[in-house]
Amino acid sequence: QGGVPIMDRAADHLGRIAAPRPAHAISGDLRLSLFATIAQFRTPEDVALEEMKGELFFPADAATTQALRALT
Repeated sequence: QGGVPIMDRAADHLGRIAAPRPAHAISGDLRLSLFATIAQFRTPEDVALEEMKGELFFPADAATTQALRALT
């Protein structure tokens, strides 16, 4: 948990109602199960940030976690 009670409750609620469906990346014998989050940055003062988005991928299972750690 992140330590912000309202955000923790929201994350718990979303985890119960919408289980993430992992995407699969396959290369040869390597298969990675990943899920993604997308963040969009906005401020009223900076129009350039309005189009900026960040996408982060996370391992969806223990095998993918292990494979990614082995690649680093």
